[in-house]
Amino acid sequence: QGWQTLISRVKRYIPILFEVTMRRTTAWLQFVRAPNLFTVPGDPLAGFFLAGGAIGAQARPLALACCVGLLLYAAGLVLNDLADEATDAEERPGRPLPSGRIRRTSAHGALFLFATAAGISSLFCGEHTPALATALAWAVVAYNLWTKRIPVLGELNMGACRALNVLIGASAAGAAPYVPFLALGAASVFLYIVAVTMVARFEANPARSGTGIWAPLLTTGFLCALIALPTFHSGHPNRITGLAAAAAWILTVGIAYMKVKRTDQELRTSVVPSAIGVFVRGLIPLQACLVAMSGMPGSAVAAICLLALFIPATFVGRYIYGS
Repeated sequence: QGWQTLISRVKRYIPILFEVTMRRTTAWLQFVRAPNLFTVPGDPLAGFFLAGGAIGAQARPLALACCVGLLLYAAGLVLNDLADEATDAEERPGRPLPSGRIRRTSAHGALFLFATAAGISSLFCGEHTPALATALAWAVVAYNLWTKRIPVLGELNMGACRALNVLIGASAAGAAPYVPFLALGAASVFLYIVAVTMVARFEANPARSGTGIWAPLLTTGFLCALIALPTFHSGHPNRITGLAAAAAWILTVGIAYMKVKRTDQELRTSVVPSAIGVFVRGLIPLQACLVAMSGMPGSAVAAICLLALFIPATFVGRYIYGS
């Protein structure tokens, strides 16, 4: 009889426990912008291949470089919400911190955990990885606590964060990089993120939401003309993969652009955040394009794997905004 009573009580509480667990999990997924996490490993992966890395010999340093980038990205998102809690309480009261779904103490603990894990991981990656990880960490702090409130400087700072992530991957290659390709790759990621951040600046402003929506599209067209078309000529080993990645990139950015342009100004605040998420996911085909551009052994497979990340990123993005 006692066991039956215990079992009935457990059955009664299972749905409640499940609901609480799902609620907390959703809050943390929103907190770290889960769809955007799929866009982070491609930065160091692109840097690794553009620097002449070979997966067979440097698989462990490459994996650690991707972990460093992911951990610092997550730390930056936590710091962003901690710094913007008062603003979010007015403009985005549903965010995890102002809504009370995540406590400040938990957020500070996560920030410490992410930053510490990133620092430790960088020590076992490449010779220059700790210095680059430190530079990226300071760039993240500068953006969240200072530069994001300053037009132009904030956009440049955000672009620099992503470019440094590319260089972290290059530091894991274990060889002297081919500087022109690496510089072109880092500059491409830098310019694209600057353009996306221009749009994100006014996403919650009803009068200015959608300002600069042309920037990601124009940047994509310029970079495709600069990189994809001349590089993936008939003799390039990754011609098909690279051109497919470039086409996917243009299509992704174009769809997000048209979605915002077809929306009336007074309704754009409900559309622009999801469009920014799509713009950020546009990094995935850009990264795949850069990986394919390297022409290194294994780069075609890596580019295809990167493109495959677009599927779960899009699926998760339907339920959780990336902005």
